[in-house]
Amino acid sequence: MVIQVVQGHLELVLGEEKTEAGPGSWIHLPARLPHAVRATEPTIMLPAPEPTGASGPAAL
Repeated sequence: MVIQVVQGHLELVLGEEKTEAGPGSWIHLPARLPHAVRATEPTIMLPAPEPTGASGPAAL
């Protein structure tokens, strides 16, 4: 899955990695990756599923 942040701010945990994302950010969530997403302010994000069989950043 890919998430686009349109407005607001997110704190994410992707596997063992902690990161932040703001407007204009794109986040790639590979299948079966443990993750958590927290909006630290009102946020609009657009989730987009990947085509079946796609994996890794090259699939974007």
